[in-house]
Amino acid sequence: MLINSFLQLAYNTNSQVVLTTHTPALAGLLPLESLRFVTKEDGKRIIKFNEESVYEEIADTLGLLPEPINNKTKALLLLEGQGDVVFIRHLCEKLKEGDAIPITLQESGFAFIPTGGCGNLKAWKTLKLAEQFNVPWCVLLDSDLPTPEAQKNKDTVSNLRKQGIKAYLTRKREPENYLHLGCFDFSFTINDYDDAKVIINQQTGVAKVKVLEYFWPKMSFEQIREMEGFRDDDGETKYEFTEMILDFLSLVRSPVPVN
Repeated sequence: MLINSFLQLAYNTNSQVVLTTHTPALAGLLPLESLRFVTKEDGKRIIKFNEESVYEEIADTLGLLPEPINNKTKALLLLEGQGDVVFIRHLCEKLKEGDAIPITLQESGFAFIPTGGCGNLKAWKTLKLAEQFNVPWCVLLDSDLPTPEAQKNKDTVSNLRKQGIKAYLTRKREPENYLHLGCFDFSFTINDYDDAKVIINQQTGVAKVKVLEYFWPKMSFEQIREMEGFRDDDGETKYEFTEMILDFLSLVRSPVPVN
């Protein structure tokens, strides 16, 4: 929560945040492009940044460890937070229950890694381990539309795709915007780009950081199907998460048609 607050302050205002830390848990959540390693060589102060060797030096100096990868893990899915792990697990279970996908990601050997995204030091360290053992990986990020973070997330996904990485942004602002109103005991309105966490918190009293974990497990297959559906430019109905999960599954299985 502390790092998220600093990031929002830096992205959403004309402020610059300077943070110095020897705590690996904090440093691991910081964007790679923001990291500076200050040291001395031959009595002179040196500032290092934006190089793989520097990230390794920072991680080693702080004792930052990667997320553990089970030896049965066949692929990694990088997510922003623990709530997104709940989101993906329940999503897969219900899509399989409705015959939209043949098998869940967890059944296929995927490990879900909540790293705060994919552009921070923790994710970098984890992916280095994945590469060492030749484990493929993919990414799901919030679009964060229409906030200032949206362009950064879009650029991140674009760059990953150029590298051949399967990377996706939510079409709506964030997973909370896919909650069906049938999950609630009263009616109110949430649009695709509203700050759903704030609205739901005001209506229910559930803490913003717990909204997804509390309400998403109540979603049925039919409700998920309704909320993930959209029409493409040709007017054809598509199912956002179904297609995304099938694409992720192709990392460990033969491609299967969209149902």
